[in-house]
Formats: sequence, C-alpha cells, structure tokens
Amino acid sequence: MQALKLLEQLNKAIEQGYRLVTIKGLDDAARSFFLSRFFEKHKRPCLVLTPDQKEALRLLNQLRFFMSEDTVDNYSEKRLFHFPSYDISPLSGLSPHQEVITSRLEALYQLVSNPRVVAVSSLDAVTYRIMPKPDFLKSLELLEVGEEFERNELVDYLESSGYSRSSLVEERGDYAVRGSILDVFPPLHPYPVRLEFWADTLESIRYFDPVSQRSLSTLRELVLIPCCEVITTARHLKRARSMGRLPRYGAEGSRFPGIEAWLNHFYQNPGTLFDYVPADSLVVFIEPHRFASHLETTKKRFEDDIARYHKEASRKGIPFPEAHGLLVPAKEFDSLCSKHQRLHIGSLDAGHQTVSGFVLSTQPVRPVDYQLDLVVEGKGRISMAPLACQVSQWAASGACVVLVTRTERQAQRLTQILHNYGVEVEQVARSWKQVVFRSGIFICTGRLTRGFAWPEMSLFVITEDEIFGPKRPAPKAKEAPSALRWSSISQLKEGDLIVHEDHGIGRYGGLFKMQVGGKESDFLLINYAENDKLYIPAHRISILQRYVGTDDKLPKLDRLGGRSWNVAKQRAKRSIREIAKQLVDLYAIRMHKKGFAFSPPDTLFKEFEAAFEHEETPDQIKAIEDVIRDMTSERPMDRLICGDVGFGKTEVALRAAFKAVCDGKQVAMLVPTTVLAEQHYDTFSKRMKPYRIRVAILSRFKSRKEQAQILAALRSGQIDIIIGTHRLLQKDVSFSNLGLLIIDEEQRFGVKQKEALKKYRALVDVLALTATPIPRTLQLSMTGLRDLSIIETPPEDRVSIQTTVSAYDEDLILRAIQAELDRGGQVFY
Repeated sequence: MQALKLLEQLNKAIEQGYRLVTIKGLDDAARSFFLSRFFEKHKRPCLVLTPDQKEALRLLNQLRFFMSEDTVDNYSEKRLFHFPSYDISPLSGLSPHQEVITSRLEALYQLVSNPRVVAVSSLDAVTYRIMPKPDFLKSLELLEVGEEFERNELVDYLESSGYSRSSLVEERGDYAVRGSILDVFPPLHPYPVRLEFWADTLESIRYFDPVSQRSLSTLRELVLIPCCEVITTARHLKRARSMGRLPRYGAEGSRFPGIEAWLNHFYQNPGTLFDYVPADSLVVFIEPHRFASHLETTKKRFEDDIARYHKEASRKGIPFPEAHGLLVPAKEFDSLCSKHQRLHIGSLDAGHQTVSGFVLSTQPVRPVDYQLDLVVEGKGRISMAPLACQVSQWAASGACVVLVTRTERQAQRLTQILHNYGVEVEQVARSWKQVVFRSGIFICTGRLTRGFAWPEMSLFVITEDEIFGPKRPAPKAKEAPSALRWSSISQLKEGDLIVHEDHGIGRYGGLFKMQVGGKESDFLLINYAENDKLYIPAHRISILQRYVGTDDKLPKLDRLGGRSWNVAKQRAKRSIREIAKQLVDLYAIRMHKKGFAFSPPDTLFKEFEAAFEHEETPDQIKAIEDVIRDMTSERPMDRLICGDVGFGKTEVALRAAFKAVCDGKQVAMLVPTTVLAEQHYDTFSKRMKPYRIRVAILSRFKSRKEQAQILAALRSGQIDIIIGTHRLLQKDVSFSNLGLLIIDEEQRFGVKQKEALKKYRALVDVLALTATPIPRTLQLSMTGLRDLSIIETPPEDRVSIQTTVSAYDEDLILRAIQAELDRGGQVFY
C-alpha cells in the first residue's frame, strides 16, 4: 500500500471512531516518520507507549527529528514530551535523579494543560503509580506581577514541593532567598527566575543567567509546579505520620532518599498516568505483541525489590513502606487502555489478531541497511564512490535523498566529500521540514541513528552512522595521577614518607591534639632521624609533599637541623640549571632546524575526521587545527595538549598520527603504563583498521620472540604506528622513517626515560598529552619554548553527577549497580 494512501486510510479509520486500529509493516525510523506525519494531521493529545525505556528514548529522538522539535525555540509551541521510567527503583532506598523527576512532572503538566501534547513513555513507567491528579492540580502555583501574597508562604510552598534551598541557584529545583529577592529554578522554564518583592507585592519576574547571574528578560506571570512526586504539605505529612513506620527524617517533615516508595503513606489513593491522559486521547502502542512479557518481567522485578527491601529493613530494624499496591496489575492496565482509542503499530504479525479492530498493512519498510562498502585503494586510501554513486542514482530518479548528520560541522565535511566525487548537495538544513519531499540530495542535521528506504514515497534517508559506522560509547576515561600534595588529612596514613619544604624527608606519625596558647588544636607529627619530632599545625598541610622515589630503595630520613637536606636542595638547583641550559640549547636547535613539512589536509583526512563517533568541542577543534598547522610547517613541532580526562586529547593524537602515516611517516606513541598502552592500542586499531594502517604494541606482555618480530617489522617499515611503554626507548629499537612522537602523560616518566627522549625532540615532530602538567613542562609552554593547546570544554551532553552519601550498605550498592546496568551504563567499583 502506498504510504500516502496508508496515511489517508488511517486518518479515516480514526475519524470514524474505530476503538482499535492496527498497522503492520512499519519498523524503526520509518515508523517514526509515519507517526510524525500522522501527528501533523491530528492535533488531539496522544500517548505513545513502548515496551521498554530504551525504545522510548530511541522513538523520542526520532520523533523530535521528524517533527523538527529540536528547532522549536518557543517552549509553548512544543508538542513532544517524555514521561521516563525511574532510573533507579525507589525500593532501592535511593531517589531517582532530579532530571528524571523533572521530565516526569513536565509531562504531567503538559497532559493536563496542552491539548496537542504527544507524550512518549514506556511500559515500566506507566505501570508504576504516581501522585494523584487532584493533588497535582492543587500543587500548581500561578504568580503574576502586581499580585500580593505572603512571601514566607511561597517559601513554604517551595519546601513542601521538593525545591532545595541553596546559596546560589544553578540547577532545576534550587531556590535562594536574599532580602527582597527570591531566586528559583522551576521545571517548565529554560532559565532560573528572579522574583523581586516590595513588601508583600511581587514587583517583577525576570529570567536570569545561572552562570553570570545577570537578568535576561521579563515575564508577566509564572507557573510553578512541584519538583518532587511526593509533596510534604501539612496535610500530607499528617496522613503519613498517622500510618506510622516513617523514617525519622520523614516523621520530622524532611525529605529523605527513596521517599517515592512511600507514596501510599502520603496519598490516600495514588493515581496512574492514565488519570492525566484526556478522555479524547489516542494511545499508540509500539510492538504491542511484546507488552505481555514485559508486564510479567516488570511485575517479577518489583516483587523481588519489595522482598529484598523488607528483608533488609527487618535485619536493620528500620521502617519499610507499604508498597504492595504501587504497581498497576495487568488487568487494570488493560482496562485503563481500553477506555481510549488505540493504535497498534508493529513490524510483525504476532499479537495483531483483533476481533473488531480495523487492520491496515503495507509492504515492510526496512532500514536502508546501507553500511558503506569501503573500497580500499591502498594504505590510508579509501574511496567513498559507492555512496556517491548510490545517492546520485536515487536523485536522478526524482527521489528525495536526505543524509543526516549530528552537527553542521559534520554536514560541511560530508558536503565537501561528496563534492570531490562530483555530487552536489542541494541544501544543508537544520530542520527536516525544510527538505522532505523535495527532489534532490540534501543534508539535514539532527539526532537520527537509522535511516530507511521507502521507494513508494521516493524517499531515502541515510544517517552518518550508516555511512561511517555506528557511534561507539566514549572510552572510559583514565584515572588522573595523584597530585604530589595532599588536599586533606584523611589522605595521610601513618608511616607514609613525606617531604617538608624546609626540613626534608620524614615519616608521618599521626594526628594529635595539643594545647597551644590556651586553645586546643590539631597537629601533624613528623618523625625524623635520631628520634627528632616535628609538630605541624594541621592547617599547614600544604607545606608537605608525597615522597616520590625513582626506585624501590627507601631513602634515609633527614635530621632536624642537619645539613643533608640543604645539600640535596643545592644539588637539585645545580641539576635544574644544567637541564635548563640543555633545554634552551635543544629548543634553539629546533627553532633553526628545518623539519619535514607534512602535506595540508586532503579529502581523505576529512573522511577520517567525519568518521569520528563523537562531536568535537570548540577547544578540541582548535587543538586539532594547532597540531595540523604545526605539522604542515617546516619547523619541528613540539606541542603540549593539556586537558582533563575524557575531554578528547586522544582524538587529537589520532588525527596527527593519521596525517603522518598518510604522508609516509611512522608514528611512535609512548605511554607510562602497560594498561594505557593496551587501551590506546585498542582505540588506534579500531580507528585505523578500515585504512589498512598497521598498528602494533610493544610492552612486557609480549614474549621475546614477539618483541623481536615487532622490532624487525618496525625497522623495515611494515609497522606504521607503534604504541609502547618505556620499552620503546631502549637501544635496540630503531625506525625506518619516524615522523611523529606522541607522549602520553610525560610527567610520569623517570629521569632516564626523559633523557632518552631528548634525541627524538631535535629530529621529529613531538606531541605531548597531559591532564596534569608538571611545573617545568607548564613553564616551558607558558614562556613560549613549547607550544600549548588547552582543552577545557567538557563533551556535549555530559550528564550531571548525582552524589549520594550513605553508610556502607552492600545491598544498597548492589541495587545501585544493578540499576546502572539496567540503564545500559558502566560501573566502576
């Protein structure tokens, strides 16, 4: 069935009042596109349900793209909202993340106030009971300029509605009181709001920037909604206390972690999401044949959580909630669904048997399944001709071909790549609506991971994941090395070797309280040679440093008042002067020596850039441009890339290595530990594999025979990139044509290793990566002897960290880990 005819028949069936309409043959992105066209026609409220949270998020992102919701600036014009499931079970003793709570409450508000709302949710979210609708409506607060009311009552409202008092408003749910000004960051609003009072009159309402705290624009009125699904007004607290068994903090009126599990205690009749869904709403089920099994799984998990919660609470002698009625039974769920007109959409026939429903079917619309068949033309040379040829054929037939990239920068790269193959892009658009059903080749920016081919509609959609490969999870960030200084006494352990700035090496002897000048204070005890003791006020911990030796031999303790420490410092000063002179000579040679000038970035390099699975930050882009500019100059590069863990330094190194190999040079990457070598080897191998660039690793994990084979291949030029520890600095290592040396965390190498590095610095381009540069390295960069690039912008979409402080509890840790694994995340414990 043609798509337009299918849409027409669906509209007709809905308008004729069929209680159940079923569509077969639609899957993934094609299904989302079809739904977006349907929602444009029907302005009634809709609830879209998926079997699980993961699919709900996938569908949500697809609908946002096809409905162009990401380009809507006016909040009041948005139709699409998400009612997520809890990211952690309240029966774990922890509360869900505030961002999750905010999304749920925003969706509830839209369901009761927006007649055109489209809410996306999952089965496990809608089967958990929530705040009753009457209580939610009573908790809404409308503030208008010129209105008179008691400000303290507003503060009480914020407290009972889940807002947190703070000195500075920065995140949703925060509020602060300063004289006649009340700042609050409520849900529904893009910025925090500043309320100014004159006596009991609200004088003004203004948005302000949470970073600069400066006012942005004014409002005439403001709607406040709760920040928690369990509100603690006097009435609700009275009911909760009357039921007993409340935790101590709850009985005192304070909010406590896991309060959502006590829903039955605060509300007499907890509600469901369907209570908020208007009677004329359409409920859409995605893959309904999977709902029964997911309902059973949700029920079993909930019962297991209750049993574990009660068992642990009984063992500890703490209160536990009456939670048995919090999950909506399957029969009640079916009854709630049957009250609304329903639309079932699936790709399979299973579960679509209906008695009185209206059934529509179409030829299955599948994803494009167009994983680019890369044609390798030689080392580092890949042809994207198959992609160019395919899209040209579709466009020549009069079809609409849309290539979807995540960012405009990636769109520009793809435009240039296609241009080099003789294919011209009609337009680069920010909105799907600007390009759909227009003949030609278009690039559109948005978050779409799968495309589809719908020949009947002359529509072909390909995403960048299908061109360059799927986006992989970001590699786990390395743990930054410990600083030399301590930031708190808790980091000191008795027996630790430490260095005092004036008295030298001693051994920490513990923390003691002493009376000085009639006041009791904390002092650190440092033991020195010949039983000398030195007591240092605890607040002067900054004058102590960790002892870091170059070998396993323990040093001799210094003696208070002795000459050994002063002699050692004088020797160190002389060594520093010698090293400084050597460095100045070295960098003078580099400044006047002509090195190898690499070629400017070409089409191949842009294709390699486009294959990066994440979006570069502005600082990362600048660092890459700095490195490429250095490499294409005749002066040997010596650049330091400084950035926090996880900020993208490795990608800068990858781009530099790729450019070097494409110009016929070898690359060596030196890392301080074997574990880091393995991590970098895995990353480099995956990125370089499609380009037939050979990557090898040299470390103590390799046998002597394997090391000999690797070294022979390195000498003959068969290895393009070698990654290794200090083993790379030994005398038996030689290269065929080394052009780039990459050093990761240079400050963690010893004196001997750094001496060995000097012979390379005058000959090849050097790129150093670090999260914590040592003073000497930083000073060289700040004085201009070494070039410096700083990456200080965190990756986009990095979620805020939620910290919970709790007594050690293995069951709590187990539940938190299980919740993170269920979410698809990673855990380090």
